[in-house]
Amino acid sequence: ASPEETTVLDYLTKQNRPYSAIDIFNNLHGAVGKTAVVKVLTSLTERGAIHCKTYGKQSVYVARQDALECPSAAELAAMDE
Repeated sequence: ASPEETTVLDYLTKQNRPYSAIDIFNNLHGAVGKTAVVKVLTSLTERGAIHCKTYGKQSVYVARQDALECPSAAELAAMDE
């Protein structure tokens, strides 16, 4: 994976919410170029690393939920307390 792919995937995973390509570009403050963000998102979607949902003309990208860590029963109980 390229450094740009790593940066975008890490960002989506840490934020764990849907973003458009423009939002990702703006939130990374230019760390990855606008054209590169679009190419990276397309590549990550094709590889199955992230999900893409299209609403009209806008595409929204989000990290795969099955790739995230799930807390154990003990950790959930500790959070509830």
